Amino acid sequence: TGMFILAASASDQSAYELPQYKQGLLTYSLLYTLKNNPEILDEGQYLNVQKWFLESEEYLQDLVENMGYEQAAQPFGTANIRVGLVNDEVKNNIHLAEEKPVVMCANVMNQGTFNDDLGLKEKVNAYLNEASSRSMESIFVYAPKETSSVNKINILYVVQDDEVICQVKLFKNTKELNQQEVRGDKNNLHALVVDIVEKIVLYAE
Repeated sequence: TGMFILAASASDQSAYELPQYKQGLLTYSLLYTLKNNPEILDEGQYLNVQKWFLESEEYLQDLVENMGYEQAAQPFGTANIRVGLVNDEVKNNIHLAEEKPVVMCANVMNQGTFNDDLGLKEKVNAYLNEASSRSMESIFVYAPKETSSVNKINILYVVQDDEVICQVKLFKNTKELNQQEVRGDKNNLHALVVDIVEKIVLYAE
């Protein structure tokens, strides 16, 4: 008997809920751990709440670090509580959203000026954020910060009259995943941004 509490985040942090995972990150972490981590079961079948919460806290930390967020679950209590039997039937009935690659636009430069005169980096990241948040069917998750697990879009472009010619590369760490040439109209940068994202994120991993 006793009490054990797991808060989704510290008091000065946000607790994130991403549409791609169909629930909050803490809920996702709890379900993932329940389905995949046998260490939380006493005698291989009885759910130990303390072990479950602590392992979920650790998984959540890995998850948010990979996504570039800050959210640290806060466990309270030391009670050793068993709450039920977890067998294969229970695990098979836990359906998790598919984990998706994490993407951001990291570096953008106009080859002629050594500056991002068109503000493409900000526009690409804004679109990545919008596209990944508006639908559970999105194939990627936007990362607000660069980490070792993030797929990074780098763009080098030139402007010739009204045409913008972009050399776009996708990296994960130092591994180059794909390269595309994408062209667009300087007067319709939104269409260019959409074209860049739709072509390059297919290769994120």
